[in-house]
Amino acid sequence: RFPIKSRFDADEVNGYLDNLFSELVSAATSPTITAVGNFAKQLPTVIIGIIFCLISAYFFVADKKALSDLWNRSMPEAITKRYDMVKRSLSRSLGGYIKAQVIIEFWIFLIIAAGLVILKVDYVWIIALGIAILDLLPILGTGTALVPWSIVSFIRQDYTMAVGLLILWGVSQLVRQL
Repeated sequence: RFPIKSRFDADEVNGYLDNLFSELVSAATSPTITAVGNFAKQLPTVIIGIIFCLISAYFFVADKKALSDLWNRSMPEAITKRYDMVKRSLSRSLGGYIKAQVIIEFWIFLIIAAGLVILKVDYVWIIALGIAILDLLPILGTGTALVPWSIVSFIRQDYTMAVGLLILWGVSQLVRQL
């Protein structure tokens, strides 16, 4: 490839770099063009699948009464009663869970916003909303944003912000557990 010489030859280095970049560009563009071509080939199939999905969903919604009547006529009464009981129970518990999560997230949002106002952070409402949404996700939480932010603040020697963010994280976790 590039021989090591004691004398520096600018034209040789220029030619070497030119060959290197042209090889890199040709190697990168070939798979990219192939991928774009494959995507373009699959696009009509995806669009048709989406259209059929939407049409079938519409027909299920439009014929809900007829499907419900067919279900009730074809299933034994014991199964129908058990199905109705399970359906009511699931809708109540799922509705209660969603209601509880919305209330918790509202309070987390207010706590985060109040803490960020005290810490004099810009764009408090947007940041608080983003952190509350992170807290809504199962594995992630307020610590996903506040702990790294605190570490960066500590590295930047902004100790007040670092400690304040850790306290804010602790308070939000305490409120969530309560």
